[in-house]
Amino acid sequence: MLHVARSFIDASKLSGFATSRFVSVENEPERIRFIASDLVREGKLAEANLLTHEALQKYPQSEDVLVMRALILQVMQDWSTARQVLEKLLALQGPHAPAETWCHWVRVLRCEGMAQQAFEAATTALTKYPDHPVLAAELAQLQTVSQPEQRAA
Repeated sequence: MLHVARSFIDASKLSGFATSRFVSVENEPERIRFIASDLVREGKLAEANLLTHEALQKYPQSEDVLVMRALILQVMQDWSTARQVLEKLLALQGPHAPAETWCHWVRVLRCEGMAQQAFEAATTALTKYPDHPVLAAELAQLQTVSQPEQRAA
């Protein structure tokens, strides 16, 4: 029997990262998400990474798989691959992409050293979610980082 992990990849928190839809427990991508979450909770990050990598090959349009894959890649600090996965997730979610997806997108771009793209993404996200505190904090941090560069120019 699968159970929801109570770790940093708490399945209850994924609802903000994935758009809201009713998903049956028999849904294979959802089951994979729960298994990967359990693996991470148990300290088996390599296994969770392999599971989500293979699941993405089989279910490339699954929000559940994309969300979990992106989270695992962020934990592994594989910013380039996380960026690619989040880009697919944003395309899949389209104009209904939740604020949490945008938060991860901005953070991954920033961590990959793509400050200008992160700034633009944060600005775009804040037009959709103007009161979101994490997006506002990300934008403020990006503005602080870019100010020394502007003075030097």
